[in-house]
Amino acid sequence: MEAYRIAEDRNTWYPMGTARTEDGFHFCVAAEGESCSLLLFQKGKEKPFQKLPFPAEQRMGNVWSMTVAGDSFTNVEYCYEAGGKLFPDPYGTSFTGREKWGSLSQVKKVMKTPLKEELYEWDGDKPLEIPYTDMVIYRIHTRGFTKRAALKNSEKGTFRAIEEKIPYLKELGITTLELMPPSEFSEVMMPNHADGNPYAKEEPTGKINYWGYEDGYYFAPKAHTVRLRKKNQDGSSRTLSARFIKMEWNW
Repeated sequence: MEAYRIAEDRNTWYPMGTARTEDGFHFCVAAEGESCSLLLFQKGKEKPFQKLPFPAEQRMGNVWSMTVAGDSFTNVEYCYEAGGKLFPDPYGTSFTGREKWGSLSQVKKVMKTPLKEELYEWDGDKPLEIPYTDMVIYRIHTRGFTKRAALKNSEKGTFRAIEEKIPYLKELGITTLELMPPSEFSEVMMPNHADGNPYAKEEPTGKINYWGYEDGYYFAPKAHTVRLRKKNQDGSSRTLSARFIKMEWNW
């Protein structure tokens, strides 16, 4: 694998998460501790091939940042390490390692974010801007709405399956869908050590958080609901109004 390097960057402001630069990517994350590092992985691998510590002089409070340069970031994924623990990017726009719903074998694997060198091509898609007074809104759960549906071409429980149901929804007069939490979260529930038991085991409880109303990764879609296929040539993904996301925040 290519060896990546920390590059000098005179830009004094970047958003949290990652940002494309001329030479590579800028990384920005908040983490407590005396040090923080970026871990780079080859796609599908569990051991990092390179570890890059964030420069202390580029730390501001608990926010760490640096620019990493390289010729190609194809098939490269990343996460972070602080205090000896690995953690995913809270601002990641997609994650690997959670593609199968309710998998106990995936729950302890670190979630990694792929580095995307090309921006998504929207092909002219844009919100339909239907006035609120004209909307007929229907709230659904992506998995619940499509898992038992009689679908011909789509995988059940995915966004693609919702798309196949659009003609039916339009027949009912529905203009807009409001999705229950579609962002990445851990559906496999782990024990709550509120009692402070130091001998408690970090093993799944056997319960599933079906709805997703909990802390999550709000910039990334739920991995198991996404299937990376080309859009239908007839543009059917544009036939329903802009999707609204129903999020409930628990603080």
